[in-house]
Amino acid sequence: MAQHTEPWIRKKIVILWVGLILLLIAMVVVGEGSGTIFLSSREQTSLAEDVTRMVYFGGLVFVIVRLCHYRNLRKNRLRMEEETLQYYDERRQLIHEKSGGLLVDILLIALMAAVFLLGFVNMAAFETALGVLLVTAGLKIGFYQYYKRRYGE
Repeated sequence: MAQHTEPWIRKKIVILWVGLILLLIAMVVVGEGSGTIFLSSREQTSLAEDVTRMVYFGGLVFVIVRLCHYRNLRKNRLRMEEETLQYYDERRQLIHEKSGGLLVDILLIALMAAVFLLGFVNMAAFETALGVLLVTAGLKIGFYQYYKRRYGE
């Protein structure tokens, strides 16, 4: 079973490296472009400033932690097999699917990216995207907890 997951873990590591590089490029673009008309056409509120920093650095920390986790997982075959068994647990998969599944996970990532970018451009759109992000995340967490209790994980 460990051979089956090894290529998948390698793919995840490559995807995380690409994500890390994109986050670092975004930092350079924001840092260099903050004085231009493109990124500072309006005054950024303190809420937008704080949220964009939290989204950016939270994403950076998340990518680095997951990258370290998968690299350590590749070194330890026993942990890889245990995590594979947990991943294929039907109850966990059912809870994840009932709480929105992969589609909502992708939506949350897209909303975080939109909140990050709109925080530099348009405050009304930023506040709307932030509201949608918070409602979506709240519903995802709420449904996950409900189905976790219902199906007894």
